[in-house]
This record gives sequence, C-alpha cells and structure tokens, in this order.
Amino acid sequence: MPLLVVVPPGPVDLHDGVFSTTAKFADGIAMYAELWDGDVLVLGPQAESADESNLGAVSLETTGLPYRVATTADVAGTLSSVRADVALVQLDLRFADLVGAARRTVFAAEHTGKSRLEMALASPMAPLDRVRAEIGFRRLTPRLQGLASRADGIQCNGQVAWDAYASHNPKPLRMYDSRVRLADVHAARQVHQPWSGGPLRLGFSGRLIPIKGPEYAVDVHRRLAASGLDVTLDVFGDGELRASLEREAPGVHFHGTVDFADEWCRAVASSIDLMVLPHVQSDPAGTYLESAGMGVPVIGFDNVALAHLVDVAGLGWTTQPRRADLLASRIEELMASPSELARAGAAGSSFMEEHCFENDFAARVQHLGDVVASGVE
Repeated sequence: MPLLVVVPPGPVDLHDGVFSTTAKFADGIAMYAELWDGDVLVLGPQAESADESNLGAVSLETTGLPYRVATTADVAGTLSSVRADVALVQLDLRFADLVGAARRTVFAAEHTGKSRLEMALASPMAPLDRVRAEIGFRRLTPRLQGLASRADGIQCNGQVAWDAYASHNPKPLRMYDSRVRLADVHAARQVHQPWSGGPLRLGFSGRLIPIKGPEYAVDVHRRLAASGLDVTLDVFGDGELRASLEREAPGVHFHGTVDFADEWCRAVASSIDLMVLPHVQSDPAGTYLESAGMGVPVIGFDNVALAHLVDVAGLGWTTQPRRADLLASRIEELMASPSELARAGAAGSSFMEEHCFENDFAARVQHLGDVVASGVE
C-alpha cells in the first residue's frame, strides 16, 4: 500500500503515546487518512513543548488514530528508510534536504518573501531592521521558486502562492484551505438572514495581532457609530492586542477564542451581517472563506488574497489598505444597498459549497496520487 508521509512545519509533540497538535492539523490528517488509498504517517523531530495556537490544541491517544505518528532526529533518512511513496512538506528552505528522500516530494505553499515582509512590517520596526528585513525577504522568493522547481508537485493555498510558484513546478494545484464542511454551509443557510435594516451587526474574527488589523475593525465601528449609524461589533479571537482594544472600545463585545464547529459557525451565521477583516498582509486567511461559508459577506483591505476571492467568488469588497475611513465609508454605502449584502453573502455560500473542506482535501489527495503515479522510476 502506498505510504504518504506528512512532515509538519514544526516539531511533532509526541509523548507517552499522546499526540498533541492543533485541532485544524488533526482534522486535516484525519481526512488524509480517510481519503488516501494507503497508509499515512506524520513524521518530524520531537517537540520540546506543546503547540499552542489560535485554533486550539488537542491531545490524541495514538492507539486510536487512523494514521501513525513518529518522531526522528533525521527526517530525510527516515523518509528513505520507510520507503515513503510521497512526502508532503512545507515549502521552506529548512526542508530543502528532504527533496528526493521519498519517491516523490510535494510542497505545500502559502507565503512568499513579499507576504512575509508584509507580516514583518505590520509591527513597528527600527529603520535599520526594516532595511534588513526588506533585503532579506525580497531575496527569499527567488530561492523558494528554485526549491519549488525541484519537487514533483506543489499545492498552493491561495492566489499569492499560486502566482509565485505554479509556473515553477510540473504539477501545481491551487486550493482554498478552510475548516468549513459541506454540512456547515447547509446549516448556515438555515439560520443566516441577509441584513435588510435595523442594526448592522459587524464581526471580526482572528488572532488579535498586528498582521490581522483588529484595531482597524474597532476604528471602523467607532467611526460609523460617531456618524449616528446603528452598528454593533462582535470580536472573535484573542491575542496580544486584546487588552488595549477592550480599553479603547467599551461598546464592542469581545468573545475570546471559541470552538469553531460547536460555537463559531452558529454564532457567525446567526448574529453577524458583515465580517470586517482588515488584514494588512496577503495571507490566505481561512477566515475569509469560513465567513463566506456562513453566508456572511466580507469587507477588508485590498491585498492579493482577498482581492482574488472577491474576484473569483464575489464574496465581498476591498478598500485601500490601512484606511479605516475608507472602510467605514464603503460600509455606509452598503447599508444603503442591502441587496448588495445579500448578493455577496449568497455568492460566498455557493463558492464554499464547491470548495468546502471535504472537496478541498479530495482534490489534494487526488493530486498526491497523480504525482505518485507520474514519471518513470
């Protein structure tokens, strides 16, 4: 039976038969195990501490898992010794030595040097550090493109990675990564009602850190309320900016981190009319897609990732980056055109029906199988 080995971007936390990871990673590996016609192994160096992320952590007894988990100090050597048919590896210079260790190597890509630079510049930086970051990250993309060209396939999450790497690899796949399952889309349609008047219920969801721009969402709410418009703002997520944002926005409801499947989906579908996601960098944020899956349109800054989704899915709108005033003005215009909100919400829901979690992973597994079957030994 063909062996698929998934090498996580970070170390593997495996202690005493318990595998600790993020809920999102665990769900993804379980889907690989369900769809892959063979065995699945998670392999990486041993982690010194547990992975704590915004998506929550889970601890799983390995004896009950449909896949295997192992740690090693020599990932390349172990890939070769276990005779892996295909290794799925993050596109990162740290993993360059893994190319060729398995029969086939497939990279998973999200970021470029430019998008990494955008993330770095989201926080204050000394002038000299800024220059160094710009030089370093601008050199990174060509190096990653060269690495991508050495692999047998590449899976690009979102438009940023697709634009940068698809033409540098013989078997590229474009995907739209999110946690939205088909049942979530259908359930949301039963409870979400497009806004038609009354208070406009705005939402923000994500880590409360500079790259996600939560302060702009709070500023938008403040501006609209100051203009006499009837708006509310609910914030889902946690992070380093929460305390300061709560002090500055006493009228905003901060929910903290909530479970995606059990709480987030229903709360967003039933109580949010427009999601404000003013990310200051072009990451392929799953929250764009997850909001759309709940039938909730999205507005944010004009970065490559969101602009692409607006173009191909019609799920919302973009404005000039780092301009809360323009976001507020566009939302005020939308309040005068409720049909636009309904249109974008329905379009996003349809897009996510096609690109739900199950369909996305089916495409990934099909792509991995095609890569294994390609070429001559």
